[in-house]
Amino acid sequence: TIPFDPFKTDIYLLGNVILRIVKKYDGLEYFSKIGEAMTRTKPEERASIPELLGMIDSLTPKKLERR
Repeated sequence: TIPFDPFKTDIYLLGNVILRIVKKYDGLEYFSKIGEAMTRTKPEERASIPELLGMIDSLTPKKLERR
C-alpha cells in the first residue's frame, strides 16, 4: 500500500485555484511559478509549504506593482 498524503492533494487543489486566478486577472503572472510548483503531476514532486513560503517571500513589492 502506498501511503497517502492529504496535504499534497490540498496543495494541488490550491495550486489549480491560483493558476485559474492568474489566467483571469492581469498582473499576477509572478504567481504562475507558485501554481505550477503546486500542481506537478507526481505528488512527491509538488512544492512543500516551506518551499512555497520561500517562493512567496521572494515576491518583492516591485514585482507585485500594478502595471
